[in-house]
Amino acid sequence: MPVYEFAGFRLDAAKRLLRRSDGTPLPLTPRVFETLLYLVEHGGQVLERDRVMEAVWPDAVVEENNLTQNISILRRVLGQERGSNEFIVTVPGRGYRFVPDVKTADHIETTAMEPARPRAEVSTNAHPLPIERPSARGRAGSIALAGAVVLLGIVASVWWSKSADRKVTPLASEKSIAVLPFANLSGDPENAYFADGVKDEILTRLSKVADLKVISNTSTQKFKSKPDNIREIAGQLGVAHILEGSVQRSGDTVRVTVQLIHATSDTHVWAETYDRKIADMFQMETEVAERIATALAATLTGTEKAALQEKPTANVAAYHSYLRGRYFWNKRTVEGYRLALVHFNRALDEDPAYAQAYAGLADACLFLSGDDAAGQREALTRGRAALRKALELDDTLAEAHASLGLLELNFDWNWAKAEEEFKRSLALNPNYATAHQWYGEFLVSMGRSDEGIAEIKKAAALDPLSVVISTDVGKVYLLARRYDEAVAQFHRALEMDPQFAVAHGLLALTLSFQGKHEEAIAQIQQIGNIDSNPMHLGWQGYVCGRAGRKTEAENALKQLDLLARRIEVSPHWPTLVYLGLEQKDAAFAELEKAFQEKAVAGAIPLKANPIFDPLRSDPRYADLLRRAHFAP
Repeated sequence: MPVYEFAGFRLDAAKRLLRRSDGTPLPLTPRVFETLLYLVEHGGQVLERDRVMEAVWPDAVVEENNLTQNISILRRVLGQERGSNEFIVTVPGRGYRFVPDVKTADHIETTAMEPARPRAEVSTNAHPLPIERPSARGRAGSIALAGAVVLLGIVASVWWSKSADRKVTPLASEKSIAVLPFANLSGDPENAYFADGVKDEILTRLSKVADLKVISNTSTQKFKSKPDNIREIAGQLGVAHILEGSVQRSGDTVRVTVQLIHATSDTHVWAETYDRKIADMFQMETEVAERIATALAATLTGTEKAALQEKPTANVAAYHSYLRGRYFWNKRTVEGYRLALVHFNRALDEDPAYAQAYAGLADACLFLSGDDAAGQREALTRGRAALRKALELDDTLAEAHASLGLLELNFDWNWAKAEEEFKRSLALNPNYATAHQWYGEFLVSMGRSDEGIAEIKKAAALDPLSVVISTDVGKVYLLARRYDEAVAQFHRALEMDPQFAVAHGLLALTLSFQGKHEEAIAQIQQIGNIDSNPMHLGWQGYVCGRAGRKTEAENALKQLDLLARRIEVSPHWPTLVYLGLEQKDAAFAELEKAFQEKAVAGAIPLKANPIFDPLRSDPRYADLLRRAHFAP
């Protein structure tokens, strides 16, 4: 295979290697190398984008952004300055052209089938030997052999891309990264919260860079700190790079070691060890984030540079309490939320102006309000107050804006304000998967199905192993009346967690809409402890009513009534049962209660949810839409 020389560089097609003229190697990922090779082989020609993409990714359909990123990397490696046409020229509306003159040097490779001949000793006085030209038969044989080699290469390429032990997709953006859990090397399990906190702070800083794709903590926390299967993990998460690290704490001194790994090639991009005082941890985390952004060639705006430099508190004790709070909050259990409340309050005792601690307090209260029914209203009130205080102290907290958007959506029914807060959150942190998730649900609930589906897919790409987000993708398909896609998505979610009740329940509703009543009931029967959960009882009653099982549906109503004497039960759930039983007047009575109580989810489903289709022709429904600010 040939060796190409151009403008001080040497490109070896056989060895897949780019060098400077002084011999310095310039490592390129396989797809970036293929891009350069194709440009060089067709030097001087204007190459259509589609043509280049088909050559570089012959066995896959990719977005144009993948090619754009490869071109950007090549320009940087070759030293092409912004605005220069020295190497690769963009031809507007068409594609690219490789500018330098290219020279080809013959590069003869010895095959395993034909041993190399020893170099002949040639006298300076000897006449040169005549060159033997291959016969036509010999040429035909060579062509056949070359064809076989090419065919084997194609087969090998397809096998490589589909092999079970090579799950990394070559389509992952080079500007994508997952931060795995950091190992706690302190010898004290109690310091696990600190290692987890350092990792979270680095991830949070990176996620604010719009030019990067940063995987959510929900997906990355499923892996161990230093796994052996980096390629497989990167493939599952859809990233090109993995950051792994360790934290060792001794008194007020901390050693943090980080390694940035290019997963496809399984090579280290860089590694660094930081020895710092705890009081200097924020600066260290900023340095790591900046180093990663530089290594991944991410473009930083002035606002993003400032965000990376943020120091949330100068109080070390408050910082420790905050990290403990987040550690327990991330367990996503009722007990975890309660312990998180204790530590967030301690952080605020140490630093009353600690905005992140108020945001953490709000998150714990709001999540607790959903999991501990007995204290829902109190927790909601405390959470709302903490959230507003957090934003009063620091209006740049993306998570707080997203939570405020959810409050405006669920409890205040202020659609315009909810959208404003979701957009503000995503402007501050484009990698915040939960904001994309909530905004996607909001959009489809407003009847903007295509926008909602696009938004929820962004959430799934940023948090691909989250069963909650995977289920919500199915929910958005359901609300968009794309039932077959919803069913397939709920099954994917249940592959992640076969016991996830919400996926079973929403799958049951979807099957019921399709008229598959027995299959719907079978899904409901997969849910445990139905009688203690209003939402589960609502689903059960609706599905059974639609299936003609009137007694079971009415029993669900009785159980909801018993629960309402002990805990708060939204009128939304008996409404579903009455709809399943086709008792429209009773359903309207419950909806009226929802409006009077401003109940959670009371008005949100009215615009798009197909469960309300039987009511849409009734004038009372039009009045509800008007009062919910849906009607023109």
